[in-house]
Amino acid sequence: MEQFNTIEKADLKESDLTKYRHIPLHVIAADPEGQTKVLNALRWMEEQIDRA
Repeated sequence: MEQFNTIEKADLKESDLTKYRHIPLHVIAADPEGQTKVLNALRWMEEQIDRA
């Protein structure tokens, strides 16, 4: 969650972990590094799953 919150205007909270939350594409697109931040967050998630 913290990884995705690096995207400007993404505002995920701990309570969102039990919900189906999303970050709208326009929010990702508005962040100059949005695409990179999403990819980094997904890579981080993959690493955490591989470690489990």
